[in-house]
Amino acid sequence: MNTVHVKYQSSLRSTSAYCSAGLALCYVILFIIYGAILELPTKHDFVTTLAFIGGNQLMLKCTYYIGYVLFACLLVLFSLSFSERLSSTHVLLYKLTNTAAVVWATALLFNAMIQLATIDKVLALAITDTIAAHNLYRIASMFEYALGGGFELFGGIWLALTTLCIWQLNHKVSVYLLLTALQAVVGICTLMMSVSVLRDVFGILGIIWFVWTALTLFKQKMP
Repeated sequence: MNTVHVKYQSSLRSTSAYCSAGLALCYVILFIIYGAILELPTKHDFVTTLAFIGGNQLMLKCTYYIGYVLFACLLVLFSLSFSERLSSTHVLLYKLTNTAAVVWATALLFNAMIQLATIDKVLALAITDTIAAHNLYRIASMFEYALGGGFELFGGIWLALTTLCIWQLNHKVSVYLLLTALQAVVGICTLMMSVSVLRDVFGILGIIWFVWTALTLFKQKMP
């Protein structure tokens, strides 16, 4: 029985480690695409936006597939495996943490589906009716913001609960615990302060946190 339990815990750490590394990579890819590859339009009129979407259609779709769809799937797997040790001792915290992960992932997936459909539809509609294409784009942008495109509240809540999970597992204050709490606070603050730099800070902290988590879990797997 002990051997089975050890193997099970090892498989959970492996799943968490690989998912954590994948989540960090998703953040890095998005930073590279938006920071080095895509030249975001400086003007905010629809004609400029339409030209930007048409010229970067494939790259924009990649950002949604990687930063939303893939990220959402990895997030749920990571949350379930990372908090599994609390499933029998802290049932409520375990359920709340994973529910928050599912809510965040669901918002990301809905956002991705809406935006991916909108890209093709807007470009096709703009050929015959620019006004209708503009209205569709505005509605899609509103949905994107409402589902978390303009803030990181869902991620902040999940990280706040994950902070409690880490505390219950170790019962000590550490730099890792404080980093988790800091990112949670930054994520929640993006709802109250619509400042783009906060979202950037949230993403940078996310890279650091997921890389740290992955390295720690990989070390625990080593004999």
